[in-house]
Amino acid sequence: MLPLAFLALAAAQPAGVGAGLPNATDLMSAQVRQAHVTFGNGTVHCNRFIRFRAGPMRSDGTVLVRYREYVSGGRWRDMRAVLRRDGENWNWVEGDTPRCSISIIE
Repeated sequence: MLPLAFLALAAAQPAGVGAGLPNATDLMSAQVRQAHVTFGNGTVHCNRFIRFRAGPMRSDGTVLVRYREYVSGGRWRDMRAVLRRDGENWNWVEGDTPRCSISIIE
């Protein structure tokens, strides 16, 4: 069963600006996949974010997304990421490094 916070975020975020663009859940999934590529398998938790905006699709098939990530003490910072679709998934290409923690299970 998915955590309530994840379900609430997925339900609260509209789809991207147009058909075929990533949504907030796609960004969260791309962050988690990138953490696994960098650090290995484990449980990943990234800071929450708001004001997700995507698009438009670029000629190279990537999409620039902008969002605000929670820092601490009620503060948020502007972030950007470039995602590219690979099958059914959106993968991280480049961008500002999100604040994530990972617990490695061996």
